[in-house]
Amino acid sequence: MKTTLLVLLCFAVVQATGQTDNNEIPVFQTYEIGFADASNTVEVTRTLIAPDGKVFYDPATRKLMVLASSNHHVSVAALLQQLNVPPRNVSVTVRFLGQGENRQTDASLTGSGGVIITGNGTRPGFSIQPKIGHQTSRNNSRTSQQLLVASGRQASIFIGEEVPYIEWFMEYGRRNHYFEERIAWQRVGASLVIEPLIVGDGPSIRLRITPELSGLVNNNPCRTRFANVATEVIVNDGVPFSLGGLAENNDFYSRFLIGVDRSGGRQSLEIELTARIVAPSGSSVSP
Repeated sequence: MKTTLLVLLCFAVVQATGQTDNNEIPVFQTYEIGFADASNTVEVTRTLIAPDGKVFYDPATRKLMVLASSNHHVSVAALLQQLNVPPRNVSVTVRFLGQGENRQTDASLTGSGGVIITGNGTRPGFSIQPKIGHQTSRNNSRTSQQLLVASGRQASIFIGEEVPYIEWFMEYGRRNHYFEERIAWQRVGASLVIEPLIVGDGPSIRLRITPELSGLVNNNPCRTRFANVATEVIVNDGVPFSLGGLAENNDFYSRFLIGVDRSGGRQSLEIELTARIVAPSGSSVSP
């Protein structure tokens, strides 16, 4: 239905505009944009066929609907041939090092008994002594995730199903205009959104990392990305990068990079990312 309406709109534009400046009747044609970025393709195409041409984009079919002269259509076809190139893939290995501490308190009772001899005879005696012990254990855990992402696209790495400092993040969100009022999260989890972009032909890769909370609010799915604390770095192919070593926005990340294990214990997470450019055959470019 949406595509039909856009087509009718194009024909209406034909009736309204009539002919172009060189007395050529505009021609309507559709183009598949394929792997090209939609917003950039529409913007460049509009610039290319200005001022008389018209461009409409249908996101459902990822097609451009172009009303322009024949010469402009030749230019649009050549442009799309250059833009419709499969993006190269980036393999991102994410390693988590969790360091946690559990403190346990045990209470027990010890007793001793005997016979007490007095001037009035004997009577049994028994004393009870409470014993309280504290035990602290430290534990380390290592896990990893593997992502395969097209250059310029996004994928998420999962931090945990529980967010220990959710109230702190809600207050942070209100201060920074993420939330207009207090909201009640249900089953909120934490993730990091990873967006790799190969710089030129490599080996440099730009990594943009954005924290995200996701869960239910009033039984409706909700996602919030904290764009103002997003991290953007340039790394070389195959060289590890430690997210926990960032000094910038440390107040935020020191709370966000906290996991909760099955026993309810909290673990601070050290996250290391290694990005590698993947050749079209599926093998990594780096040795």
